[in-house]
Amino acid sequence: MTKAGSSSADTSRYRVLVVDDEPLVRELVIILLEQNLAVICDPAESAAAAMNRLQTNMYHALLTDYCMTGGSGTELVLSARQLWPDLVCGLISGVVGPEDMQKLPANIFFLAKPFTRQQLIDKMRQAMAALPAA
Repeated sequence: MTKAGSSSADTSRYRVLVVDDEPLVRELVIILLEQNLAVICDPAESAAAAMNRLQTNMYHALLTDYCMTGGSGTELVLSARQLWPDLVCGLISGVVGPEDMQKLPANIFFLAKPFTRQQLIDKMRQAMAALPAA
C-alpha cells in the first residue's frame, strides 16, 4: 500500500480518513484535526468512497459519521478493520444508542454530536496515543 499524498514534508504526520456525508461537518473536523494534531486528513463523503480510499491507501485512523447516506459508520468500521485490524477508529453521531455501540469492538471510540473542538481533539489524541511514531 502507498501512503496517500506522502512526501518528505509530511512523513512525521499521521494519516486520518474523515468520513461524513455533510460537507461542512467533514471540512470542519478536518480543519480542527489538522490545526491541532500532527495529522493529515483525507475526506470521504460516503462509506463507499471511504472503502475505496482504505483499499488503496494506508491510514492510521478512521473517523466516521454513524448515520450516512449509502451506508452506516458501523458497517464501515467493521469493513475497515477487516482490511486494517490495527486501525484506530472512531464514530461521531447524534443518533447512536447503547445498542448500536454494543455491535462494535470495544476499542472504537465514540463522540456525541454536538461536540466541542476540545472534545474532538482530546478523543483523537487519546485514541492515537498508542500508535508508533509516524
